[in-house]
Amino acid sequence: MAQEFLVGFRLSEPPRAGEALEAALSEAKASLEAMGVALKGWDYDGSERLLLVHISAPPELLERAAEGIARALSGTAGAEARLEKLSRDTFAPARSAVPSQPVAGFLLRAASGGLEGYPLGRDELLALLLFYFVGCDRERAILAAPFLGLDSDAVKDALDGLASKGYVDLAKGALLKPAERLLNAAIPASRARAGRVVEGVRGVDEEGNVGGFSAERLAASPYGSGAPQRR
Repeated sequence: MAQEFLVGFRLSEPPRAGEALEAALSEAKASLEAMGVALKGWDYDGSERLLLVHISAPPELLERAAEGIARALSGTAGAEARLEKLSRDTFAPARSAVPSQPVAGFLLRAASGGLEGYPLGRDELLALLLFYFVGCDRERAILAAPFLGLDSDAVKDALDGLASKGYVDLAKGALLKPAERLLNAAIPASRARAGRVVEGVRGVDEEGNVGGFSAERLAASPYGSGAPQRR
């Protein structure tokens, strides 16, 4: 049975032409379809030479699919590609790795709006929000950062800083009390400002597609009640 996965590739060098990457993935898509695998979308971070490919495949075909994509990248785009470990696994479940539309919309609004008046700086507060919304998983937060226009290294450094300040336990994947108190204040405040968002904010949904987020949609986000208290 097919499942949704993200596969990461680190390219040895930038594609030799602007259209080469798209051509390589179109070639890979055709070959994958022949084996019963669907290539549903992709995202490329040129600064990191990191390519994320969203595929739908039976788990037993993942390695063959990854090899097919790597061959197309080498032959058509002129760049050797090695698998990059995503989250705790080489093949990350797409639905757990990429923020859902309501979450992406909320974080996009928070990133573009004012985050003043809190004991943390903007980067650390955004990293804390992202960490919370991806299930308190450090690897998933770092992976999801580029989908929201955030720098992965900056999120990584911010999370390390939050851990040193006693806001999060990265080893256990947990919020600590100071973080819970802060999120209980910051989340409702950011949600209340969502009504002033202009139309046209865009982000990537959990299916790998780019979508728009209206003010009404953001205001209807289910993440307005703050962080749940841990017992």
